[in-house]
Amino acid sequence: MTLEKQIMFLLNKFNSLESKLIVYTLLNQGFTKQSIRNALAKMKQADYIYTEKRGLYSPTEKGLSVYAETNPKHNFYYHKWDGQWLIVLIGIPEAQRKKRDTFRTFLINGGFGHLYNNVYIYPWDISESIIDTIDTLEIENYVTIVRSHDFLFNKITEEGFTGPNAVRRIWNLDHISSMYTEQLKIVQDLKNVITDLMKESNGNYQNLISHLLKLTTIKEKLLEKDPMLPPDFLPGSWTGGDVLALIEDQLNRLSTFLQASDKK
Repeated sequence: MTLEKQIMFLLNKFNSLESKLIVYTLLNQGFTKQSIRNALAKMKQADYIYTEKRGLYSPTEKGLSVYAETNPKHNFYYHKWDGQWLIVLIGIPEAQRKKRDTFRTFLINGGFGHLYNNVYIYPWDISESIIDTIDTLEIENYVTIVRSHDFLFNKITEEGFTGPNAVRRIWNLDHISSMYTEQLKIVQDLKNVITDLMKESNGNYQNLISHLLKLTTIKEKLLEKDPMLPPDFLPGSWTGGDVLALIEDQLNRLSTFLQASDKK
């Protein structure tokens, strides 16, 4: 997440926070004190945040609205697939290359696989957000969207089957699997640290907020890279859904604990 988005996440979560707590939390994310203060000043100037009193920041309605538009992909591991593929065909001319590249990046970040040149495919129906992006970029005349479960030739083949359109060719599942393995160790270590912090008499409020933000950042990174394919298209050893569930469980624990601590 960008620095600005992390600030909005914190203010969206806690409604208002002292500047020293915001700075402390974001220093733990690797940002510098000056960059944090610059971001706060710019966001205040843009009317995304305001100060109720000196050193106490809260989000504005405008800021919350902008933040809502940047929410990460939905976790489709909890959904049952209807068997239909969303197919996007792009014919944006070279003269509008910047818009074409922006739209392609949007599709890839949204989980789409690159089927052929200018043809992208995804199992989940996110057509509404795609159409919104098409409207924003003003490329209505150059994009076609299809939803279908019928492949008359060279269908998308499930895990364990070969073919020109095997899922491992369209999506880099090995890389995504390695990413989950790497992040699982980090999340498990954080779980132990969080448990120890919660046992302390004061709960170490500041560090717990830092871990909340760290887990949220990990979750968004994973959701951005993972297409969350239906089970039949994934290896039997796939851990994606389990890792995300573990992260969400820790986020719920932290949120409940911090909300209770805030009321004391």
